[in-house]
Amino acid sequence: MKLSITCLYLSNGTTRGHSSGTASVPSVKTSIIPGNEQSKVFSDTVLRTWNLYQTGMSLEEMARVRKLKESTIAEHLCRLAQAGEAIDVGRFIPKEKIKTIQDTIRKTNSSSLKVIKDTLSENSPDVDEYSYSDIKLVMYCLSVRTET
Repeated sequence: MKLSITCLYLSNGTTRGHSSGTASVPSVKTSIIPGNEQSKVFSDTVLRTWNLYQTGMSLEEMARVRKLKESTIAEHLCRLAQAGEAIDVGRFIPKEKIKTIQDTIRKTNSSSLKVIKDTLSENSPDVDEYSYSDIKLVMYCLSVRTET
């Protein structure tokens, strides 16, 4: 018999745990972001990124502190945005670049990152000017979707 303990970090800094002597499913540490009407639960690693984001750090700084890739930090921010958290993409991507990505998403009428990236690369002298992370951040944080 395995003991599974799940611990929630609450907005007031306290924790609430639940244990079961019959569960064999591995436990996952989760956290609730304070200040939301809805209870949103995220993994501990996403919450750490959220806390660093709130301090005003850049993607590069958060990645360095967390010892993760910038693309992983961007993915965390996308998850937060999908759950309704406000992420200011303008902190990480210049406005002109955001507009170009938004226009390309609409023009291609595709949600395929590869199609969008290929189209951006065709129109840019620097093939690596637009990263997949840039595209994801614009898509999820600014809710740019293709029109159907």
